[in-house]
Amino acid sequence: MLARKIAIVGAGSAGLAVLRQFCVPTIHNQQEKDEYRFEVTCFEQLSDVGGLWIYSDVITDVNHPVGSQYTAVYKSLITNLPHQIMAFTDFPFPKELPTYVGHEVVKDYLQSYSDHFNLKQFIQFNTRVIDIKPQIVIGHDDIWSVSVENVHSKIITKHTFDAIVICNGHFSTPNYPRIENLDKFSGKLEHSMVYRNAEDYKNKRVLIIGGGPSGVDIASEVCQFAEKSNNPQSVENDLKTTLTISDKAPPSTAHLTQNPNVRSIDNIDCIICCTGYLYSYPFLGSDSGVAVLGPAHVGPLYKDLISVRRPSLAFPGLQSSIIPFPLTECQAKFLKAHLSGKVKFPKTGKELDEVLSRDVEAKRASGVNIESDPHRTGVWQWQYMNELAALAGFEPPPSYYPALHAAVIKDRKESLQNYKSKEYKINEDGTFYEVL
Repeated sequence: MLARKIAIVGAGSAGLAVLRQFCVPTIHNQQEKDEYRFEVTCFEQLSDVGGLWIYSDVITDVNHPVGSQYTAVYKSLITNLPHQIMAFTDFPFPKELPTYVGHEVVKDYLQSYSDHFNLKQFIQFNTRVIDIKPQIVIGHDDIWSVSVENVHSKIITKHTFDAIVICNGHFSTPNYPRIENLDKFSGKLEHSMVYRNAEDYKNKRVLIIGGGPSGVDIASEVCQFAEKSNNPQSVENDLKTTLTISDKAPPSTAHLTQNPNVRSIDNIDCIICCTGYLYSYPFLGSDSGVAVLGPAHVGPLYKDLISVRRPSLAFPGLQSSIIPFPLTECQAKFLKAHLSGKVKFPKTGKELDEVLSRDVEAKRASGVNIESDPHRTGVWQWQYMNELAALAGFEPPPSYYPALHAAVIKDRKESLQNYKSKEYKINEDGTFYEVL
């Protein structure tokens, strides 16, 4: 299909990746006179680029219907990926940095990326998207009506676009597990989204639910300040000695008495739920053609990216358990090829069904849990990026990306609490080595 006017929702890493591909000519096509040109506007409710990576000590209402004015980054957060494979392929992190960097370094990196490619000229800051609706025009593809609100003046304006790219992320709507017997708990229940500093829990007795990256980090930190117990079965001691990594997500239902080491909730002051986030698009109606089909599923989508029912609507960055910047970069390149007509959308329902079926089986064969967590991509990301690259005619990430990522996964399983102390370097020939 062909689309000229493009709206992007969000100026985090995914939104910047799309802006860079749609607005900045590459060296390869810079001299091509027939290069398809887009008119792009990006709407960002914060006052700067960076999205998730903008840290703030200020806690606001996490249940705000369109997202709060702060992000889920906590003060001590260190990336769980080496910066060598976290970077966009055409803009590396500075080589002198340690392998694993703090959130402030990532924020500065995204700022530098935006400045280097002069992307802010396309962004309307302090602008919240409040409504997106398709407008049916006979003889034309979908036209989208977009209503936005200035977060300061509250003035609402309307715009029309040929295509919509949703890059609002999926770390702003907390996912709380269903906790039985919660009515008997007199302490404080909160989500890891509001966690900022371990010292806030000094002398408190804390129970942490969830064993993902944030759960492990927060448990390790809180244990240093939480009140110690003489009980050998204490929550704090249990956390200190049994931090492990699991390939399976925690159950959606938590029982406050199910852990044999937690005999009672009477001596617990705070429960921190490190149980992830929900996909949320309050500005999209049912007529958009895409829905949140479950707590971890958005669809139906072609190539895990483009709306099946309305191919002028796309969702880069839905995936988890990935290297996010390079993957969204690949999606942005593919999406550009799609919206400029260089990559053809399946012509018939039968052809589309065949493609979707093949993709589902490929994901399942790679270990993706299609039924409960279809966007938790894992090792399938490499096949996925290679396929997008082959279809759209661009180079996938270098071969050392999957190799170094596999080494990191091995490091985590060997020592979940210490793997970030390792240092890696990349050779000129694209191989990598550990600095000993």
